[in-house]
Parts: sequence; structure tokens; C-alpha cells
Amino acid sequence: MKKKQIATKELTFNSLSFTDYNARLFKWNGGLYRGIQAQSSSLYREMLQQGIMQTLVEKKLFVETELSDLIVEDYQLVLKHRQLPFVSYPWEWCPLMLKDAALLHLDFCLELEGYDLTTGDAHPLNILFDGYQPLFIDLGSIEFHAPGSTYWLWPPYEQFCHCFLNPLRLMAQGKGRIARWLLHDYEQGVLDSDLEVLTVQSRSNFQLVKSMVNQAKSSLKQQIPQVMIPWFKQIRTIVKSQINSADSQPNSRREFLQQIRQEVASIQLIENHSNSPLASIDWIGENLAQDERANRKEKVAAVLSQLKPNSLLEIDNYNPEPWFATIAASQGSQVVFFTSQEDRATKLYLDAKANQLSILPLILDFTSPSYDLANSWFNPASDRLKCELVLALDLVDRLVFGQYHVAFETIVERLASFCDRWLVVEFIAREYPYRREWSEDLASRFVWYRLDNFIASLESKFKQVTTLGNISDTRVLLLCEK
Repeated sequence: MKKKQIATKELTFNSLSFTDYNARLFKWNGGLYRGIQAQSSSLYREMLQQGIMQTLVEKKLFVETELSDLIVEDYQLVLKHRQLPFVSYPWEWCPLMLKDAALLHLDFCLELEGYDLTTGDAHPLNILFDGYQPLFIDLGSIEFHAPGSTYWLWPPYEQFCHCFLNPLRLMAQGKGRIARWLLHDYEQGVLDSDLEVLTVQSRSNFQLVKSMVNQAKSSLKQQIPQVMIPWFKQIRTIVKSQINSADSQPNSRREFLQQIRQEVASIQLIENHSNSPLASIDWIGENLAQDERANRKEKVAAVLSQLKPNSLLEIDNYNPEPWFATIAASQGSQVVFFTSQEDRATKLYLDAKANQLSILPLILDFTSPSYDLANSWFNPASDRLKCELVLALDLVDRLVFGQYHVAFETIVERLASFCDRWLVVEFIAREYPYRREWSEDLASRFVWYRLDNFIASLESKFKQVTTLGNISDTRVLLLCEK
């Protein structure tokens, strides 16, 4: 293999890779690479040579990785990763996705255990979803197991609890929104103290039994007759024996990991319906009749078939089914689906898994400024989730007449920021008789809401705007191209 010398100044380092002392992730010439420091080069070279890396890839535990031909100053080894289509963050996942990511992390560690390897941390940012499939992506987290360390079984167990187990415990009680917002805390996640405050079931069942037994002992000593004490002591001995047996330390790291995995797998998640301001607006629009819905589906499906986008972002319009995400994915597109409702994200995730469709459903409210927080380390959704085609049906009028009263210019700018090439957008006219019930003052606020004004806003960001046809008397589809 002929080597290629690359200067460090030509590289674009990943903003979150600064925490990795073993390796640094960077992009160069459209590819995704990882530079390996001297102290870790022998480990990762050995993993490649012995086929460990290939085994992890074949078992769908790790992203495809190979030795590259690059030489970069300060790095003894440079590896190339397959670049996944989208980067999503844990607070954008539905509960079932977080659970599957937790199980993937444990399966990854159990596989590493056979080679006397482990992970140095247990943060969910080490995992990305390739459609519905979670994959471990942080090579720098893999290290030799240190049996002499204080936490010899699995050093990052506490972090796993804060970033996976505790959030899942909250989600199991229908507190998914709280769990996701606490996951924004990169360093701490959901602490045990957070869990203690937010739920009475923060401790394990055995811990609760211990607490109940201790309280009962104190109370019973004062209330039961002396003749009954020996009988209660026998019961206490039996219960204590059961608790000690359950709380006994596992004999190996594998047994410990399996024990954690069993606990995660047993968590029963509650489907939580989280309302969006857009989902509850009924007064602004008429319901589509069945033939009109079929007409819209036919027109959009025809556009998807004609354009064949490599990637598509569908913004939830709160119809009964996310038709177009599944249609696009079945035609080979990489699909992202935005929704603010946990139950809808979960349903689409289950459908994608069942039908093996490359769909990434995320809990992300396109309309809310609080859902897309970014800084120099965490990139905005418009960078991470940009697609070749954006599909926005039944959205514009909801933004204008709903809670936010958003101007056309703002809507178009936001849509364009996620769009690489095409936008398919629906416009709903608000002429009489739909304004019949409005007061004169209310109607006067929206005199600017007209199709010609909307098209003018679109033309400020797109070179070409074409009318695809009417869905109904008040609905028109527009195709925009940059």
C-alpha cells in the first residue's frame, strides 16, 4: 500500500473528539478517519491483524473500519471509518432507541471480553444509529482490561448508570421528556440523586426490600408479643439469605455485564404522548377527505420516484401514518423523520426495524428554538441532518396560525437550512369561507398570508419554484430546487 503524507492543517477534527486521548477523529477529502496515538497503535493494529475488528463489524456491533494509506504527523496509525449518513444525539432518541443503544453497548463489551478488552467509558455518544441499527463508533474507547484497578469488573459502570440505566428508569415511568433534557448534561446525565427526587422507584427491588425489612424490624420490636419474636427472627433470616444471595457480587466481568444486560432488557417502557403546539391545532385547517389524501400521496410518491433522492427529511405533519418516510426508504433513500411526539417516533422506529428500512426517527421539534441547541462541540441539526430533499406537508399554515406566528421568511430559511437540493412543500390557502369565523382584527393580522408572497420568499432561497398541482381547492404542492 502506497502511503500518502497529509499535513495536519489539511484535517478537519471532530469537535467532540477532543476528549479522546487514544485517538482523534477527523475528516479529510470527504472521508472519515481516526489518527491513533503511539501508546495505542499496537492495540488497534493487533485488532485489525487478528480479525477482531472484522468480527465486531460482522456482528453489527461496530462501524466498518480499515487501515488507511494516510500518514499524518503525530499519529503512528491512521484508520478509515465508514461514514454514517446522520449524526444524532441521545436526547433526540425515543426511549426504545436508548434501550437498544444500551443493549448494543453491553453486547459490544461482552464481545470484547473474549479478547480481554473493555471500554474506557460508557457514554451514549459512543453510539450512532445507521437507520434503525445502533452501532458503536468510538474506537478510542476500546482498551485493555486492567484487572488490578479499583473497579475491576467494569470501570465505566457508574457512567453507564447515569447515561443509560437511570434515564431508562425515568422513561419506564413515563418521564421521557425529563430524561432527555437531563441527557443534555454531557458530563453527568441522570444522577442517582436526580432519580431519587423524580421517582420513588429509583432503587432496585432488593434495595427497597432491605429498606422495608429494616423499618418493619423497628416497628415490630415494639408491637409484637415476646413469644412471637423467635418466629419473626426465623422469617428475617430467610429474607436476609435471599437478599444476600441476590446482592452477591458476580464472579467475573462477563457475569457482571450479563447481569446489567438482564436488568436493561427487563425495563418496561411506557409510551408517552407529548403534545406539540402544531399537533393540537385543529381550527386552522380542514381535514383532508380520503380521496384528497390519496391524491396527495400519489403526487408526492411520483415526485420521490422521479427525483430518487439519496436522503430525505420528512417533518411530521401529524397524519395517522408517516407514509412518505416509508415510501422513500423502500425506494433506497436514507430517511430522517422529525416529530415532537415520543409515541410517533417509537412507532416509526418499530416499523423501520420490522421492515428493515433505513429510517432514523428523531424527537425533534422543527418549530421550537429550544430543541436544536448547539455550540462549538455539538453541531446544530441543520448540519448533522441535512438531506437532499426536505418534505414539509401541512406545516406552513400551522407555523403561521399556530402558537409561533412565524413569518414566511423565517419558515423558508429554516427549511432551506436542512435542504441540500430540493424542497417539497404544501401551501394551504386561507380564504373565505375558512375565515368566516374570524374577527376583523384577527383577519387583518394575516393579510400577507398569500401564495404569491410565499413563493416570493421561496425564490429568495431556491433558484426554481414549480407548482406540482392542487391537492384540494385550498391545498397546493410546490417543488423548489436550489
